[in-house]
Amino acid sequence: MKKILYTFLLTAFVAGSVFAQEEEASTESAPNKEGKSCCSGKGGNRLPEAGDIGLGFDAAPLFNLLSPTSTADYSIPNAGVFVRYFLADDMAVRVNLGMNQQVTVSEGQVWTGNEADAFERVTDTRTSSNGGFVLGVGVEKRRGGKRVQGYVGADIQYSRSSSRTFYTYGNAMNDAEQTPISHNFGNLQNTTGVTDANGDNWTGAATRQLASYNGTVVGWSLNGIIGAEYFLAPKVSVGGEFKLGFANSNQKNDGVNQWQIRNGDGNVVEIEKPNTNATSRTYGIRPITGGNIILNMYF
Repeated sequence: MKKILYTFLLTAFVAGSVFAQEEEASTESAPNKEGKSCCSGKGGNRLPEAGDIGLGFDAAPLFNLLSPTSTADYSIPNAGVFVRYFLADDMAVRVNLGMNQQVTVSEGQVWTGNEADAFERVTDTRTSSNGGFVLGVGVEKRRGGKRVQGYVGADIQYSRSSSRTFYTYGNAMNDAEQTPISHNFGNLQNTTGVTDANGDNWTGAATRQLASYNGTVVGWSLNGIIGAEYFLAPKVSVGGEFKLGFANSNQKNDGVNQWQIRNGDGNVVEIEKPNTNATSRTYGIRPITGGNIILNMYF
């Protein structure tokens, strides 16, 4: 699969370069919107012009997939999709929208406890999910001509993310079997006390977690941007950018854990308790995750 993708990338790049050379020769005198020739002034209609709309995609997922060190986990980078509208040939407003969703599943096999079959096994599962989104709005000023164009600008971004974990067990915990064998995912199984959301302490011989919802993280940042694009063909480019900004984030203490536990009467019940994450705030000047390699098309 990776060989196919490598071949596709190489073919696309070579074809784009050849097309660009042929297009440059065939459009040398083609007028742009203002009646200027293709390659006059700052590049004619090879570069975006006032009134154009740009659509860009962060190419990082593709290059991560091609990387020999990539893992099975997959997430969409913050940059995601860029949309630009050119107020002038050298100035554009921009919006970027990104999503990030990652799911990790861990499994562990445990004995059923059936003394008649010491090799009988069931599977316990931990499923962790984390994700969020980022929305940015800004402006950029461009400079350059023909095939290379650089830009500087600024934007403001808003982000929101959360995570949760769920557990399922092959051996049921009930009034008849209050201490089932469970895989230790590091989630405080077989402890002797849990305090629920009402402040009541539940003590039992067996305790195991069913779910954990972490606090929501909300953030914003004010960023400076510097970037550049190389135009492979008229109004088709590949580029990159770097962001440095003041960022602020707050994690709310609104998470909750769900537990399965034997109460003092010897019955198995399910309870909820707040998680241990306190409300926290971080801020400072730091690089902001953005598009490393961006494929752009202008219309």
